[in-house]
Amino acid sequence: FFISICNGKVIMDKTLFLVCPTDCLEGRINEQYNTVNYFYTSLGNSFNINEVSLKNIQELIKKHSIKNIYFVLSSDNRFILDALEGQSIFKDKRLASFYKEIYEHKHLSNKTWITNNNEHLIISHFLHKNIEQLEQKLYSITTYPLTIKGLIFNSLNNNFLPIYSNLTVLNKHQLN
Repeated sequence: FFISICNGKVIMDKTLFLVCPTDCLEGRINEQYNTVNYFYTSLGNSFNINEVSLKNIQELIKKHSIKNIYFVLSSDNRFILDALEGQSIFKDKRLASFYKEIYEHKHLSNKTWITNNNEHLIISHFLHKNIEQLEQKLYSITTYPLTIKGLIFNSLNNNFLPIYSNLTVLNKHQLN
């Protein structure tokens, strides 16, 4: 719950969720998060922060006084799973770098983490990158603090999990 009290009145915070439309998480988010929710979609959350997207998000934030932003992906997102296998559902040039980045990070994580299931780690890394990019772009547009976080929907347990901290998600590893 994100609730504020102002002059004795309860005010529900407004939250923007950046989601993949193929995950169909909007209903679950509305059930789980008792806030006023807004949604912005991109395939696989491969969010390209171009001028048009940034302008749309800035307008949403300003118009609705949004204070919280979440990047959300499902653990069984078809774009992520496809990229992890080195395949591409769509032969779209805009998604090519997304697929390449996910696939390369899979190989990096396999070399540095001893586990058979790195999906949560890889999705966390990917969402952290998006969070950092969006934070840099939105830094100067609000007069109040803006919180940007990431969530992964665990489809097996039907719940939302926070992404791993940035300390456990390294971009590159170098051994001497």
